[in-house]
Amino acid sequence: MRLKDRLAALREGDVHEREGMFANLDSVSGKLLNISEGGAAIEVDMEVSRGEQVQFWSGDPRIVLGETRAGVINTKQTDTARILHVHFINPDLREVRSAILQLRGEYDE
Repeated sequence: MRLKDRLAALREGDVHEREGMFANLDSVSGKLLNISEGGAAIEVDMEVSRGEQVQFWSGDPRIVLGETRAGVINTKQTDTARILHVHFINPDLREVRSAILQLRGEYDE
């Protein structure tokens, strides 16, 4: 196989690999149960497994938390939803700390 053909094949493989990373782009609402600087517990109605990554953000205008990427540490299925325990991947700590204070009711606007 010529080098040019091999590079084209590798590039094609990369495209398919990236497509697989973004195969599940479902958007669902959820409930933030707990949050710390390192991670959170989130209740959602979505199939997610340990080791996968999720992105979430606050839809509550009182709590500023932009898109945050997290890895799923474990999951627990309840009667009504799935609880995800996640660890943050490169979070904006200013936003996380602000959200923690907002949720605790310690931050006055």
